[in-house]
Amino acid sequence: MPHFVPVDALREEYEEAEFLLREEVEESLGHQLVKKTSGICKPHVEATGLPPRDQPPARILSLGGAPTRDHSDLGASLSPPPPGWHSPSETGRVCVARRALPCLFRPFPVVSIIGGGEMRRQPPGKAVPAFGLLVVGLLMTWNTLTRWHRSRLDHAGPRFRNSLRFSPGKFPWDYVFIAVISLIGLISEAAYHRGMGMMWIEHAGSYLGPLLLAFVMIVKECRLASVPPNSDYAAAILGGSLQYILAAFTGSASPLEERSFAALKYVILANIAAVSTELLKSSHVTAGLFRCYSVILQGTWYLQLAVMYPPGKTDWDFHSMENVMFVTVSFALQVVFDAVLVLVLNVLVGKYVACRKRGCRNGVSQEEAKNLIDGGEP
Repeated sequence: MPHFVPVDALREEYEEAEFLLREEVEESLGHQLVKKTSGICKPHVEATGLPPRDQPPARILSLGGAPTRDHSDLGASLSPPPPGWHSPSETGRVCVARRALPCLFRPFPVVSIIGGGEMRRQPPGKAVPAFGLLVVGLLMTWNTLTRWHRSRLDHAGPRFRNSLRFSPGKFPWDYVFIAVISLIGLISEAAYHRGMGMMWIEHAGSYLGPLLLAFVMIVKECRLASVPPNSDYAAAILGGSLQYILAAFTGSASPLEERSFAALKYVILANIAAVSTELLKSSHVTAGLFRCYSVILQGTWYLQLAVMYPPGKTDWDFHSMENVMFVTVSFALQVVFDAVLVLVLNVLVGKYVACRKRGCRNGVSQEEAKNLIDGGEP
């Protein structure tokens, strides 16, 4: 809640602070420097060009006990801010202007403090993995359930076995899609953080795991080289571990960010556990569905983060405990909702496969229905 002070009181505080600071400068720099700069500086309350009594109330901030004026509260009808003023910080931290006053003598460093969520800009990278993970998770679930129901209904057919592939055919178009999505996200992060040094690597590093998995799958399926058995699962576990490390060491500047990234770490750990379980239990459909569920959950949570971190301005208050509680409840609801979604897909796919097997659509024979179902086999 901003604190408003009458202009007269503000002027008195400025004059008193300026007097005390001038005495300190006289002692440290000498009387000659103060005399040289005397008459150049004016109190900042007069920087708007309006008479002191006609100026609007100002929001007072402080830094080390010295009052300062936040120029962001001035109306559009007033004159623009003096040279050297900066817009409010986009990170919620204290932003010190390069020049507090348009003069040589700068007794009051101008700061503007805002809430962490008032002005926060993020790249569209949160939406890119949300889209990719949701598409991949749903296709994985459909493919796994289709092959399992077919093997369940056809005892003479091959036994069910889990696979990381989720598209028909020998060429891995599914992992070409993953590679393209990962490259788009990596390029968008690098372009957004341009000029920020090595900061972009921390944000774009989470795309290296899916890129590694896509590379291994393409090499394996296209037989470009001989790879050890279960290299695809090893690459998936390694990629998930990389994502967890980057999420674990990401600094949180607010309670809402801390809670959001804590939930993301839980989802990534669930994905690592699911892939590891599937590696040990390759013929159990539950292990495969656990992996599909973890991918869908990761996609829905990234969608939540995309809403919280839009490319433009966000109205989320990142220091509000009410929002922290909302995010916690939202994560719990997503855990349940995604599990229900997998169960609903199981019912729908089971009915679809059974109907195809009976040839109940347009007089399709069982042999033709089996050929149609074979399209779901990678």
